[in-house]
Amino acid sequence: MSHLPAVRDSMLFTTPHEAPVQVETEHWFDWLREARSFTFAGIAGPFTARHEERSGRHFWYAYRQQDGVLHKTYLGRSPELTLQRLEQAAQALANAGSKSTRDDSSGEYSSAHHSSHARQLSRVALKASHVHAPSLPHQQGSAKRLC
Repeated sequence: MSHLPAVRDSMLFTTPHEAPVQVETEHWFDWLREARSFTFAGIAGPFTARHEERSGRHFWYAYRQQDGVLHKTYLGRSPELTLQRLEQAAQALANAGSKSTRDDSSGEYSSAHHSSHARQLSRVALKASHVHAPSLPHQQGSAKRLC
């Protein structure tokens, strides 16, 4: 159960003791400037929004985990977080989740799954290319015969 503030039915619920706040009002945008995260339950499904800093600037991103895969989409800066933008992000995350899942009728994975898998493999290969076995110290005259 999440204890994060939640947006559902166009209202922000921060705590059980505070009155809900209508999305897209001045109070909503004031709250966003100070908030770090919240959950959103939209028509296309839920996500968690996080306020992140990039190069000294603050942006909102939406995250949704589906079938063990974490999907992320850009929401925008605080003044851009309208109900329409939140719903668009929920739809984008729902679409991303459906593209990375297997089509059980054909037994095939979508091209989005293949390209995602290829990117993961290339990252693993890149990491592996930086791993080297330590060299053993060379000791002259101390080699023993095994036979």
